[in-house]
Amino acid sequence: MEIGYTVGAELEFYICSARGGMVADLASGKFPQKRFEILAGYKPQVLALLEELKLNGFDISAESGPGQFEVQFKPNSDKAALTKEIEKFKEISQEIQVKHELAISFAAKPFGGQPGNGLHIHYCSNLFDPYGLIANNGAMQAKNDADNQYVLWALGGMLVNMKRHNAVFFPTEDSYRRIEPYLNAPTKICWGRNNRSCALRIPDSKPKRIEHRVAGADAEPLAVIEAVVADAEYGINNRIEPPPPIFGNAWDAQYQNETIL
Repeated sequence: MEIGYTVGAELEFYICSARGGMVADLASGKFPQKRFEILAGYKPQVLALLEELKLNGFDISAESGPGQFEVQFKPNSDKAALTKEIEKFKEISQEIQVKHELAISFAAKPFGGQPGNGLHIHYCSNLFDPYGLIANNGAMQAKNDADNQYVLWALGGMLVNMKRHNAVFFPTEDSYRRIEPYLNAPTKICWGRNNRSCALRIPDSKPKRIEHRVAGADAEPLAVIEAVVADAEYGINNRIEPPPPIFGNAWDAQYQNETIL
């Protein structure tokens, strides 16, 4: 069966000093409850860099790590086009960093003991919500609406094939170091509803989609996107049922799910 889909992406990165040091005040925040403040000596440069990235059309928001941010890419039905946007951001950011005497790091684990950088892929199929918001006159449905069979089968395919793509999701030693419990990276093969401790997450917001949170920011984007799409289609075409969702912290020992690595 041919399956229509769109994919989006979120890419995390750290803004560092020109020599790769931290620009945030570690005493100002406490992960994950509070964001870290940028050190006063770096704040004008960091703000100017972020503003220039936004002027280039990129949607940037602060993330949990000290000096960590995320760029969000609009959904696209063309895998190559989305990949090109991700690569464009990396190229432009590398040019802009020099101007502001800073460094942007896409390493999967630039700082020990802090959250790593991930490349999260959002997969959405027309099969997930065949009626959509248009048929509902633009009205949002309940956040915790039921997942239809196609959503569940796509989850099943992604979960059963996840380890097959470890070389794609984790191409460097840094990629493996990122898979550390309690620091926003998933460590077990599982899924949950709006649960960021899981490898796969179904966000509350519309449209209905699956967020694949496994790959590091240093992974090759097109290879990651192709793996995610192929696994979703495999699950749908073969009607792969997933295990029950995780509602607590998937890192906890009480959840006996298979580990990603």
